[in-house]
Amino acid sequence: MSEPNPYASPAERTPGPAVELEPPQEIRYLLVEDDLIAAMQQTASRVPEIAALHHKRRLLYLVIGGVACLLALWLARLNNNNFSSMIAAPTGVGFFFLYRAATYQQFARRQTRARTRAYIKSGVISMQDEYQRCVVSAEGVVTEEPMIRSQIGWPKVVRVVQTADHLLLYVQPSTPIVIPGKAFTSEEHFDGYCRLAKRLWEEHHEDETTPVALPAAS
Repeated sequence: MSEPNPYASPAERTPGPAVELEPPQEIRYLLVEDDLIAAMQQTASRVPEIAALHHKRRLLYLVIGGVACLLALWLARLNNNNFSSMIAAPTGVGFFFLYRAATYQQFARRQTRARTRAYIKSGVISMQDEYQRCVVSAEGVVTEEPMIRSQIGWPKVVRVVQTADHLLLYVQPSTPIVIPGKAFTSEEHFDGYCRLAKRLWEEHHEDETTPVALPAAS
């Protein structure tokens, strides 16, 4: 197989018949900044613990905005509907928080993008210039990068998530192994690899919810 192109778009992958794979299966890939940003955005929006935190913040913005608007209406009635700075302040606060609640998803995605880039720049998240390797076997997942080799059994994998462009193997609730779909020679090969990972995960997590394929991050 030719060296995978880390910058190939899904349209450049070769179409073909469905691929059914058996373990072990190896894939080599090169992560770029956009892969890590997309993975962190998926994590922030889909991991239950983080999604619950975002839901609470959005609800808080709605409550603050609603209370501020109600206060402005009450002050306006006390002031015989005459607009004044006393009314302007709570009105402005109310509209600000209601707008922030309405656009919270986009705001959270921008925050995640900026935070991920800051982590990469500071070295908290390392970017490798060399290809990494991931092997999916019946026992678990083996990842290799320069000077580091990790082996994780399927019982230790929290969840498996497939998006249109990535396979995310969560070794902790908010920490995925990121495998880009562009590393595969075809969409069918990528889908087959994802199906294999899900099937092996399910065999060790029979009492848990089956992982769900998610849409691509916009």
